[in-house]
Amino acid sequence: MSNEKQKPTVVMPIGKYKGQPLSVIELDPNYKDWLLNQSWFRDKFENLHTLIINNFSEVSETPDHNAMQSLFLDENWVEDWILEGNTNIKIRNINSRFEQDGFDVMLYFDIFNIEKNQKNLAALLALKEKLLLALKKSDVDELENLILEQKENYLLDGYLTTIKTPFNNLKWQIKYDKDESDKEVRKATLETEINNIEYLNQWHRCSYLIELKPCIGDDYPAILRRIKANYQYQSQSMLVYQQFAASGISEENLIKLFKKENIIARRL
Repeated sequence: MSNEKQKPTVVMPIGKYKGQPLSVIELDPNYKDWLLNQSWFRDKFENLHTLIINNFSEVSETPDHNAMQSLFLDENWVEDWILEGNTNIKIRNINSRFEQDGFDVMLYFDIFNIEKNQKNLAALLALKEKLLLALKKSDVDELENLILEQKENYLLDGYLTTIKTPFNNLKWQIKYDKDESDKEVRKATLETEINNIEYLNQWHRCSYLIELKPCIGDDYPAILRRIKANYQYQSQSMLVYQQFAASGISEENLIKLFKKENIIARRL
């Protein structure tokens, strides 16, 4: 008789499968997907939620996983890994955090694309000309509408960036004080911001949320569910792996599948 203790069976504490093994809901994919999308279930039964996302097994961190994670402590390695020899991009202020919000690595850095920023500068100067024209005509309403139309998030060569524009606070002010503030006061404030518009052509902040896997096999759907469940607005999700061993999908199609869900899959 073996002395090894068997792990107790995890049972469902609620719902249509109450009292049955947790794994039974794998046979009911509609119910499983519905349950995973319920915020109350994630908040109240966090451990069960994690087990379901991870294909009904505990998360195991191996020495290979830990070795991958430790690479992100080296800023020089991170810089080389991000740039991949691309001399047209510069990065700075690299900051890595670990085991937060359901991800192995949270990576932040500032990026500057030389070629792209030259093109962006032309667009910004054209925008500045429009704003100055509206300002000259004393058409504050037109000026404010032009500012409100400016987007703050965009893709820069595959990097999701957030532009810290000088218009951010003004947008809030325009929306809430447009009908109450004196037009001359609003005009003077906007004129100052317009003259600083070149600020938009500087460094932009990027953030990556990274899931690390030493090997990707046929459990990739569970990995995809886990990353999607921990999605955060204004951050780029990424799967980083060392080996590919799935039999039901090619590596090329796996990358396409994750890309379709706005997740970058990249071999280390």
